[in-house]
Formats: sequence, C-alpha cells, structure tokens
Amino acid sequence: MDTDLDGALNEQEWETYAKVFADSKNAVMAIKPGGSGNVTSSCIKWTVRKFFPYVTSPLVYRDALYMVKDSGIITSLDLETGEILKQGRAKGRGNYYTSPVAADGKVFLAKN
Repeated sequence: MDTDLDGALNEQEWETYAKVFADSKNAVMAIKPGGSGNVTSSCIKWTVRKFFPYVTSPLVYRDALYMVKDSGIITSLDLETGEILKQGRAKGRGNYYTSPVAADGKVFLAKN
C-alpha cells in the first residue's frame, strides 16, 4: 500500500486503496461453461456474497462446495443452486487458514 516506500500512507495512497476496497465485490459463484461475448448475466448460475473464506480455498466434494472461514465457520453449498446445505462452527478454538480436504465420505479441517 505504501507505493512510494516512505514508511507511511499519504492521502493519495489511502484514497487509492479505499476505492479498491469500496469497489470490490467478493463472492463465490458458479459459472456455466461455454458462451461467447459478454456472458456476465447468461453464464452465472448463482452467487453467494456471505460466508466465504478470506484465505482458504473452497472444496468441491460429493455434489457440495465446502468453505471454512478463518474463524471456524463451516458452510456447505449445493452446487446446482448455491443454497446453504449446512452451516456450523468447528469445535475447538483457533484459526483455520488451511483449505479443507476430503476422503472416505468426510471433510477434514486443520487448525492453526
């Protein structure tokens, strides 16, 4: 953020990054393959703007998308509709910065 490397943020640097954050639209979305030209409205199946992680990658396993936020909130979404299938908090305290993995019908989380 300190583009001139003077050890402080000046007004221009602050305004530049304030605009980036104000304009950002973080989301998880399902996009249909195919199409041509501007497919913004025709190829987006669904969009979710809540519950998505800041660090970890989502996991697709057995017709669901799994996400874990750093605070331990786990959310699973239906791949076809984007509807929440289940949501809850992982047991124990700590931060979750590792992407979920799956095997043997189970989703595993690692806590930092």
